[in-house]
Amino acid sequence: MEPLNASFFKDNYCQHPPLEIKPTAAGYLLKTDAVPRPTGSQSWVAGFFGMLFLALFFWFFLIILLIFGVVLLLNGAVRRKTWSEVWSAVCLSPGELLFSHYPLRLGDSDRLTFRRRLQDNFWTKLFNLQSLPTPATLAVKLVCVERVSYTKGTDTIVETAVVASYDLCRQALLPGEREMNSHFDLDIPAHLPPSFEGKHNQIRWLVLVEQTLPNLMEPAQSCFTLEVVDA
Repeated sequence: MEPLNASFFKDNYCQHPPLEIKPTAAGYLLKTDAVPRPTGSQSWVAGFFGMLFLALFFWFFLIILLIFGVVLLLNGAVRRKTWSEVWSAVCLSPGELLFSHYPLRLGDSDRLTFRRRLQDNFWTKLFNLQSLPTPATLAVKLVCVERVSYTKGTDTIVETAVVASYDLCRQALLPGEREMNSHFDLDIPAHLPPSFEGKHNQIRWLVLVEQTLPNLMEPAQSCFTLEVVDA
């Protein structure tokens, strides 16, 4: 199998199990930031203390960022890649993937829609960002990944390899838009293994969307871990 390309799978996307998917009127919606939510009578308590912690952490982080940001700038240590990642995080909403049916099966075909919108927040208003920077392109890839973990002495070793990889599409973005919107066909090969979540071994199907924007050294990325079941 082909070795894992670490730069392609930035932030260890293949570490994450399939995310929650939400049925909507337009289809089944999968977001890159979907996480389990607390339920029951404790949900509001967890939410309150969670928001309080985030607020305190934000101000603490902001002060530290200002102090060290000045030091880094004076020493010329800030790379354009760092600013690319920060820009993507604060100016773009999480990516969304829309399916007509879910879960997918081996040998299945579907017409997918990818969406990612420019946020309407303090930063975009501060820099008067009315639309996404253009010219820009979207590149979509389907990847099947095998992940294995084992113990060697006192260390836990994790090895990841690409079982198969397919380029789905590459499209140019229209100028003057606040939302990336791309439609493409997805075909799941019938001869490959379905998703599997074992304790020490996982098979994961990923759709990775790279958004190449002007003035950013590194593409903005959205990764979706799919659930692919046996036919």
